[in-house]
Order: sequence, then C-alpha cells, then structure tokens
Amino acid sequence: MPMNYAPHITHQYREHEQPETAAAGLLSMTPTAPALTVAPAALLADWKQRKLICQSDNSLLLGFDKSIGSVEPSSGVYLRLGEESDVALLAVSGDSGSGKTSTMRFLMAQAAMRGAAIVLADPHGRDNAQSLVQSCSPLSSSFLIPPAVSWNEIHEAIQTVDTIGRNRLSGGATDRTHIMLVIDEWCDVARNAPDVKDITRLLVNVADLYRKVNITAFLVVHHWRINEWKSGTLKDACQGTIFHRMSKSEAKLFVSDATLSQQISFLPHGDAMYFKRGAPAPVRLLSLIHI
Repeated sequence: MPMNYAPHITHQYREHEQPETAAAGLLSMTPTAPALTVAPAALLADWKQRKLICQSDNSLLLGFDKSIGSVEPSSGVYLRLGEESDVALLAVSGDSGSGKTSTMRFLMAQAAMRGAAIVLADPHGRDNAQSLVQSCSPLSSSFLIPPAVSWNEIHEAIQTVDTIGRNRLSGGATDRTHIMLVIDEWCDVARNAPDVKDITRLLVNVADLYRKVNITAFLVVHHWRINEWKSGTLKDACQGTIFHRMSKSEAKLFVSDATLSQQISFLPHGDAMYFKRGAPAPVRLLSLIHI
C-alpha cells in the first residue's frame, strides 16, 4: 500500500477517540507478560496533573533519576524536542523481559497524549501478540500511517518520515507536529531488510537534519551484534541510548567502561540507564513498572 504524506493536512484523531483516551486505554490493558505492564491509566493521569508529563510541547519524560529517589518534576529526565532538541535518534536496548517494551509503550502513549503523529515499523508485528504493533493498537488513532510490517512497508514508512523532514527543512511544510518514528526489532531489520543501507541513510538524516523540525526516531533493540552496530554508521549517529538489562558482552558494544557494562548486566527488571552523547555520566532511571 503506498504511503503518502500531505503536509497541508493536519493530523486528525479518529472520531470519538481522543489521544488521552487512547493512551489511557493502552496503559490500562491487562497484558499476558509482566514486561508489558507500564502503569495504570490513573497513574498516567496523575502524572499529567502533577506536570510530570505533557508539561510542554517540547519534551518527553524518559523516566526518573534513581539517585534522587522520588517521583517529582525535579527528578524527571526529559528528552527535548523541536528546536531545543539535542537527541533525535535514540536506541532502547535490553534483553527479552528487561522492560524495554514497557519503556517504549510509555513513550508512545505519552507522545499520543501530546498530539504527536506516530510511525511504527515492526517486522514481527503480525506474528507476536506482545509486539508494539499489537500491544499499542489502542493508540492507532495517533498513527500517521498504518503500522509497517513487511520490508517494503518498513522502507516506505521511513521514506515517508524522510519526505516530511525534507519538506519541513525546505519550507514546503510549516506544520511542526511531532513525528515519532519507532522501529521495533531493529536487529532483524539490520540483518534481513533488502534496503537496509538506504534505511540506515534515512535514519542518519533524522539524527543529523530533522531534529530541529520536531522529528525523532527510536530503535528498539533486543540483541546487538558487532556487525550491526559497532562498525556501523548508526553508532555514530545515535545520540542517546536507554539501556535495560543485557549481557555484559553486548553492553560493551556501547560502553567501554567495564564497571558500567557490569552494572547494566545486573539492572533489575524495569530499571534502566540513560546515556546521552556528551553527558558526563549516565543517569540511572527508576523502573516505570514498579512505581
């Protein structure tokens, strides 16, 4: 199915399905796996009322600084968007069951509440009931285009985001609605997609060119391998990484410090470390699952 973006058309939610309602529906689901439980809808609403989330049009809450030990605005770790953005390409990494899917679902729900347009690509979306495509179906009213699951659809979805970025940069489109591109099962894409070189090039465009026009991309990664990351251009382009628990050997692909890679390998379920390029040290994030 062709995927075309018309910059003059304002992103619309389906009738009777406002973004907050859709996000609340996602977070109140009863999934089959604990790793998919993020937070009850009431907690999400409470965070919004306390201005922990949706506090502005230019930030997403990544989590809470565990060193502070409280759930307050002062302990929030935020991803800045738009003209203030310094991270446009971010990886969410971890072993199966480590909490990365919960983190990504929380970020997508939060983006939907803010009125973002989500572009979701997942080569396992049809086969896995726990995939982002299926578990995030309550957010479908916030999808700019239908979820992409075939290799051709995935390539076209990323090309659509690239077209939006180029139109915005050239002045052909004045709309600055936040576009959130999410690619689940990135390693499968990197290994098997026939157009992976062009997909990588387009993702580098997001990182280098489109962050100032309110476009961000998230790569959800289960198992890194050296040929998919260490020597690739994406390692240089990626400006931030949220690490959930993973093996020490895989953590070393990102982190040269042996102590930090050891700490990543022993993270409790749901906890994470956020590494931002240029930051003096990573931030340990509280588990969103157990708050």
